[in-house]
Amino acid sequence: MSIIGYRAKVAQFVKATFPQLKRVETHPGKFTLDDLDRLCTVAPAAYVAILAAPPKGRVATGQVLFNVCIAVFIATRHSREEDADEIGWRFVEAIAAMAQYNVFNDEVMPATNVEIENLWSIKQDRQSSCIMGVAWDAEILVGADYIAKRNTLGPDNPILIAGADATGRAGGTIGGEALTSTQDNP
Repeated sequence: MSIIGYRAKVAQFVKATFPQLKRVETHPGKFTLDDLDRLCTVAPAAYVAILAAPPKGRVATGQVLFNVCIAVFIATRHSREEDADEIGWRFVEAIAAMAQYNVFNDEVMPATNVEIENLWSIKQDRQSSCIMGVAWDAEILVGADYIAKRNTLGPDNPILIAGADATGRAGGTIGGEALTSTQDNP
């Protein structure tokens, strides 16, 4: 799984789950309030962004574990029946519940640090709009799993898999042919 791949899965799932959204897009990074005001021209809409992705460390497989902070920002407008913030709260509460159980992708652990924020401003209030955000952290492994690749190579692969026989002599196989050494191991 890639970090960008996870962002795309979140956007696809949000789009499929909430057909009433007029626009669902990925966004390349953090938003400013001016960006969000500009994005309120189409509402209701959702924008999915990766806010940060600090590494947590390498794992034994050779992959790198990242703690990815991803967010979905919801832009809404007042309707005759409801205020913009009430519409926004319904969307972000549902997305927060989905994030908690990570319905977006089964390769990623459930979310941690799920947080909802109302990004209300006087300007948005005057425009009868509202921006709500829901953010969470997801641990994502990035890179190739070298152990899994090594274990699936098979006997025809010319990679040396060294070992020792019962007498302690070095041995192994290359391309399915047995290797033995003429020297004893110390």
